[in-house]
Amino acid sequence: FLVKELTVNAKSSISLQKHHHRSEHWLITQGKPKITINKSKYIKKQNESVFIPTGAIHRIENLYKKPVKIIEIQTGPILRESDIVRYQDVYGRIKWFNVWQYKFLNNQKKNFLKVLYYNP
Repeated sequence: FLVKELTVNAKSSISLQKHHHRSEHWLITQGKPKITINKSKYIKKQNESVFIPTGAIHRIENLYKKPVKIIEIQTGPILRESDIVRYQDVYGRIKWFNVWQYKFLNNQKKNFLKVLYYNP
């Protein structure tokens, strides 16, 4: 396992992402984060926790002025940064294939695909 403390500053967020080889358990220690897990969204408070199963698309957003702090416990066979698949990211770390794959999965009714963001 690996334990980290995450800080999400005011009006900020982490990447919309998933992991192939790990799950995560988050304990909110400060602030009121908006948490996305697949298509569900939750507002959590201090001392509440969330479980992120392997393969779930997830994100933490901080809509408020006070920083959000979360203790993250990662479990699984691979606990490296290379296990992050990013779908949306404000820091330019996304790979174009991930966006294509995400759009494909969420737009299966359409006959064509659009890549809305490309960052080689």
